Amino acid sequence: MADEPIESLSTSPVSPTPDAKKQPLSFGAALQAVVDGHKVTKQEWADESVYLVLLGERVHIMGGTHGDGKLHPFVMRDVDIVAHDWIVL
Repeated sequence: MADEPIESLSTSPVSPTPDAKKQPLSFGAALQAVVDGHKVTKQEWADESVYLVLLGERVHIMGGTHGDGKLHPFVMRDVDIVAHDWIVL
């Protein structure tokens, strides 16, 4: 990718393909997926009923540490931002 001419690199966001949905992503790629309307979770959470969604202009977490099945504001931690274990559901 570093050797590709700038003109060949796409700057538009790309939605995940069905085959790519379980591929680990960086936080930036996961956040773009949330903005594009997808639900994302972390492999570390090991629970697909816990995921992030966008409501208005804020990212919320479904379930989370509350375990109540409700949406709550998502408070990002530094380990979440540098993690590369985000997946699109």
